[in-house]
Amino acid sequence: MAVNYNYDAFIPENFMPQMRFDKSPALGKPGPDFPLWKIEDRSETSLHAVCASNALTVVEFGSLT
Repeated sequence: MAVNYNYDAFIPENFMPQMRFDKSPALGKPGPDFPLWKIEDRSETSLHAVCASNALTVVEFGSLT
């Protein structure tokens, strides 16, 4: 999938095939658990642990450029 991440033009034909919204959890339902690493000390945690310790959690995937 990473091979398809970089494309020559930001047009729907290049990125829409990767948008799998039909496979996403429903709004309000938990997402799949996966490992995460804390920025401050690089210790490992998980999405489940972060969600359990916070009232709201926002997860951003992709580039912020």
